[in-house]
Amino acid sequence: MDGGRRLPAVHLPHPDPPGVGEAIGPESSVNKVFWSELDLRLHETALRILGPDGELPGNGWTDGFLFALAGPIYGGTNEIQRNIIAERVLGLPREPKGGQ
Repeated sequence: MDGGRRLPAVHLPHPDPPGVGEAIGPESSVNKVFWSELDLRLHETALRILGPDGELPGNGWTDGFLFALAGPIYGGTNEIQRNIIAERVLGLPREPKGGQ
């Protein structure tokens, strides 16, 4: 397997996916958090297994790891996505502003 290859665009099943032209719901936050953290953990594990060889140029895993670091940030940080999941998917109360 090529270490630089990206994970395929696979999504967690949704009981009622949006139709064509419909807005994507807050459930998409679950996919974003899941896949961005899986991608990061996958590359961390690969580099741990490879040891010093993981840092050699051209193996793909180091570049993949550096790209995976951005995953929890781009598309909205995972902390924000977790708030969306808590409030809009699970129906939990909103987090107080300013630490109140």
